[in-house]
Amino acid sequence: SGWFFPAKGNPLSTVVIVHDNGSNRLQFDLDSPPLFDYLVNRGLNVLAFDLRYSGQSDGNMSTYGYSEWEDVLAAIQYARQFASTEDVILYGFGSGVSAALMAWEELPVSGTDPDDIPSKLKLLTYDRSYIRAVILDTPAISPDDYIQADTRESGAAGRYLLQHTVPYAVRLSAGHSKTANLVTIVSQMQLPVMIAWSDNDAHIKSESTQAFIQERVRLYPAATQIYEAKSDQYLGSWLNDQTAYIENLERFITRYIR
Repeated sequence: SGWFFPAKGNPLSTVVIVHDNGSNRLQFDLDSPPLFDYLVNRGLNVLAFDLRYSGQSDGNMSTYGYSEWEDVLAAIQYARQFASTEDVILYGFGSGVSAALMAWEELPVSGTDPDDIPSKLKLLTYDRSYIRAVILDTPAISPDDYIQADTRESGAAGRYLLQHTVPYAVRLSAGHSKTANLVTIVSQMQLPVMIAWSDNDAHIKSESTQAFIQERVRLYPAATQIYEAKSDQYLGSWLNDQTAYIENLERFITRYIR
């Protein structure tokens, strides 16, 4: 379930917001509407929805993107049918970054032989070319980084033992035997990418986010914008300074979207 907010005026694109684990369509609770308002007033439709096992959506467990990528594709399909735009912008927060990037990776490229498209994707009426840009708030090398971060905060057992075993269990529950490498995915994206993060984040190890950023900037410096915030709170860039955050969004949208 989710909400669709139409843009003011002719929409430039549709922003599909993908929230973090443990959150819902209101990523920042009552601090979320100002972000929606900015995007809508900037001429962008906004689709904010609950991933499985979140908010008002059904589901047995969260898999930090290993299964949620299917939810993202379903949301994009909804936008494709009901939004009057030629493309979408994926906007992921925390583990929503995993879901957004893995969704893009699963999409067929333009011109793919229909016989080569997996059965679960055959009903989609779009391909990778429908994704215009990506905004990533606090990316990491792998979905496992988000799993480990949450597990570490569960207590001593999580810090010393479970952080190494829980990711494997989560992957298996989603039918994945191997760790997804988000750096590999973003390295294939010849799209404009904005990354917001904080080097003082105490939840996600900064080394993981830095490695992600360094590889992206190395490969696509002209198509990448970085916003480093001053916050020690996980996903604190928006909450710490909404004005600075919006200024960076504005710069990105002006340069790459309009």
